[in-house]
Amino acid sequence: MSQDSLSLSGKVAIITGSGKENGIGAGIALALARAGAKVTINYISPCTAERSVKTVAMIEAAAGKGNVHVIQADVSSVEFGGKQGGSE
Repeated sequence: MSQDSLSLSGKVAIITGSGKENGIGAGIALALARAGAKVTINYISPCTAERSVKTVAMIEAAAGKGNVHVIQADVSSVEFGGKQGGSE
């Protein structure tokens, strides 16, 4: 498989549970960003906001600025879908 066939350029990924800089979600977000995707990471509570900032910095260092966004959201809630443009 060629490197071009693995490109995610122009794709967007939302990775839930990716706010912890040393967690599986952060690793997945990093891999997707390195492959060219724009990634959105999320954290659930204000007490984990600082850790998500570290995750953003790690991804930006590896994949460049502008490739990662961060949101605070509980993706298990009905309100999340409405805020993101989804339907119930």
